[in-house]
Parts: sequence; structure tokens; C-alpha cells
Amino acid sequence: MTRVALRLLPSALAALALGIAPDARAADVLVISNSGFNEVAADLTANTSHTCTGWNASVTPTQPDLAAYDVVLLFENGVFSNAVNVGNALRTFVDGGGDVVIGTFYWQDRSDAGFGGSWGTFEDVDPFTAGAGACEYSADDLDPASIVTHPMTAGVTGLHAGSYRGGVTAKLDTVVLATWTGTNNNGLPDPVIGYRTQADACIAGVSIFPDYPSYGAFGTDFSGDFYLIWDNVIANADANCTSCGDGVVDPGEACDDGGESATCNADCSAAMCGDGVTNMTAGEDCDDGSETATCDSDCTAVACGDGTANVTAGEECDDGGESATCDDDCSLAMCGDLVVNNMAGETCDEGGRTATCNADCTAVSCGDGVLNVTAGEECDDGGESATCDDDCTSAVCGDGVVNMSAGEECDDANTDDGDGCASDCLLEGGGSTGDESGTGSGGEGSGDGSGSGAESVDDTGGATSGDSMGSDGTGAADGGGTDGGDSGCSCTTGSDDEPLRTLWSLLGLLGLGVLRRRRRS
Repeated sequence: MTRVALRLLPSALAALALGIAPDARAADVLVISNSGFNEVAADLTANTSHTCTGWNASVTPTQPDLAAYDVVLLFENGVFSNAVNVGNALRTFVDGGGDVVIGTFYWQDRSDAGFGGSWGTFEDVDPFTAGAGACEYSADDLDPASIVTHPMTAGVTGLHAGSYRGGVTAKLDTVVLATWTGTNNNGLPDPVIGYRTQADACIAGVSIFPDYPSYGAFGTDFSGDFYLIWDNVIANADANCTSCGDGVVDPGEACDDGGESATCNADCSAAMCGDGVTNMTAGEDCDDGSETATCDSDCTAVACGDGTANVTAGEECDDGGESATCDDDCSLAMCGDLVVNNMAGETCDEGGRTATCNADCTAVSCGDGVLNVTAGEECDDGGESATCDDDCTSAVCGDGVVNMSAGEECDDANTDDGDGCASDCLLEGGGSTGDESGTGSGGEGSGDGSGSGAESVDDTGGATSGDSMGSDGTGAADGGGTDGGDSGCSCTTGSDDEPLRTLWSLLGLLGLGVLRRRRRS
């Protein structure tokens, strides 16, 4: 925790100076004692990798008081005052997973021997008992052959006690990691280091009788690996007393493969994505315990396009690439989101209708059936309709665009009559033939048929003709436009209807032929 890290530096430097490697599990420790709590805390802080704080045993600690520390260390060479209340508080702490180290050889458990004192319910979980007559006040050495490989004994090779060493017996289910060379006064092995576990809690014991403060300076009655033992035991108590990494599954370990494996984490917990332990061997890039902005819920590093939607990282979707429902920036596909999504059928996306992109994210094209006013379209029915020209303008007679769907036969960009296209956009001249005739009287008529006749005018778009028939003054209107000068007949026409002109010309010629035959006869 940050609080520990900030307070750790002085003790860590001191530990390095003593040749002790600061433990990765450097702990924040509460030292409970009758009188020497501050001195013990200061000494252990200076000589181990842990940060220790003293607590007067006459004051019963609350659970929040205890929970503020990683490990509670009981350290006293006399009978604790307020022992029952403190003991009961510690038992509750242990039941909640708290870790405790007992740092003296039997005073905390004198009721086991029946001569006074009690630690209340804590006595049910401590690792050692001081049986009647078992106490051994003599110099001794730690037996190297008894050392069990464990984090609590890491690096330990020897420990010499002056005239005060243990004299206790390990309780059932206590794991003994080292013993003195001699036995206790009952002839039983005299443990130096041991521990018990209860659920997630570790209760460790170091069976020594430190000659402090009554009999001299702290620790002067011990030589060898005195501080290393405290450093190891406190650190491993904080790690639930496990010997993770030795290949042997111990109490509190879910597995132990001698190191990280695809099924076992380096802390000997079962490998599982979401356990908060990154296991590279199992293919994890990260493991934050759940989805975070940098780690997906499948324990892969966050990356848009990895196929795992990470809402915490701002992803709305992640289909491993662009899909019909997900843009390639991991936002939901939506026309108007400024991201062109070809899989969703978009050909453009400019955030709304523009002169080049329709509101439905298709490219603008007159005749696409999508009205785009920004592009200048007045209408778009997907082609010519009765109301919309094929250039996407509204259909109006006189707009210069012939719209057959609207019934137009012509459209000369005006609504004038008499120019071949009427004001209703229908062709002119369809019912006018120029067949009006004029009759006049003339003179006797010369031999060549010359004379004067009446002129007939057709203002409806038909022929305008004038004939003089020198023979008998009878003029026939000739809409054919044929000049019969050699027979005294002259015809002109203003008709634009070529078929009708041809017809009238033929009729005129036929009439002349008949007249000539009559004259000859």
C-alpha cells in the first residue's frame, strides 16, 4: 500500500546495510507490548524491511485499529496486562483474516500451563503451548539440520541464544520450521519457528525470550540470523504463511508448480482471468480484476478491433473490424456519425446532408430517388414523373424540358401560341389544312389563263392561297403551294405541314388537268 511504501525507505536502507534484502512483502506492523513497544518498534524498523509502530497493551485495540496494519506482533517478556481483552480482540482479527506473530516464548499462553494469565479465545489458535515444567532457561543453538525450506527460513543458517531460549511445545497442526538443538524440560523438541493457519489468517511463533528491556540492550543476548528471522517471519505472515514456489502445495496454496504456469499463478493461486494476477504463461496481457480502460475483461490489452468490446475504454462495440453495425473506430454504425461504413451500405458520411452526400449517406445523384435540396434538387422521384422532370426540377410547362409523363408533346421554354408549340405544350397545326377557297370574277380570260381572282386567307395556321383562273374566273384554293403559271393558276401557302402541302399540290394538278381537257373539247 502507498502508506507503507512512503514509510519504508529508511528501514529498507537500514536492512540493506545489514545485508538483509528488503522483502517484496514489506509489511506495516503493529507491535503490542507492556512497556517496550516503542523501543521494539524502532529497533525492528531500523533492522528489517518492515515499518513498525508501538501499541500499549493496556489499551484494547479496536478492529479498525488492527485492520490498519498488515501484521500484529506480540512482543513481551512478561505477563501482558489487559491480556484477556487484547486476546479476544486478536481472535476476532484472526477470524477476519488478520495475521499475527507471537514474538516471545510462552508468556502469552501461560494459562495452558495453569499458572495464571489468559489470552481468552486467542489461545485456541496460537501455535505453541508452554506445558507445565517445559520452560528451559539455557543457552542453545538453532539446529541447522532441523531447518525446513520455507520463506520464513530463507537464508537462515544459524542462531545462538544466550541464557534465554524457549521451552515450548508445538500444538497439533502447527508446522515447525526449525528447532533448537536441545529439548524442552519435558524432553520434547523445542521449536524456534512455527506457524498455524486458519482460513486466510497466519499465526506464526518465534520461540525466544529476548533479554530486553530488563536485562540489557535489545537483541544482545542473540547472535546469528536474529533480525533475518524476524524479517522473514513477519513478511511471510503477511503472505499467509505460504511457501509458494517450492513445488509443494502447502496449506493456503491452491497450487504450486514451482513458478508460474498456465494453470498456476506465481503466488500459488489458481490461474484465472479476473483474479487480479497477470499470468503471461496463461496468455494474459494484463489482469486488473475486471474490465478497465487499459485491460479487457478477457485479460488482453485494450485495442479497438480486438473483437472485445470495452465500454470502460469508450468502445460501443468491437466486431474485430468494420461491420454493418459497428464502425472501425468501435462506435455504433449510424448514418450521420461522420464515419463512412461501407459494410452498412454507406458511400459517404458527412454528418448530414451536403451538396455531395445525401442524408441517407449515399452519394448525390439526380435520379437516385433521394431529394437533396443542398445539391439544388427541387424533387427526385427516381426518374421522370408527372410532377418531377428528369433533371430533378419541378415539372412546369414552359420550363424547356419535355415531360411526357406530364402529357407534354413539346416544351420550347415559353408559353406562347403560334410558334409550333402551344401554351399547353401540345404541338400546333394538327387540325388546320388551309382549305378555304376564294371565288372571284375576272375578264374573259386570256389564252394563257391569266386573270384576277379572290384571295383566301387562313389565320388558323392553314394555307394562304390566291388563284386566278383566266378561263372562267373560278379560282380553287390550292394549299399545295404549286405555281401553275402556264395555266393561269398561281398558288402560295404558309403551312408548315408538309404532308398536307403535298396533298393539296396533287389535287391542284388534277384540277388543272381536268380544265385543259374541257377546253380542248
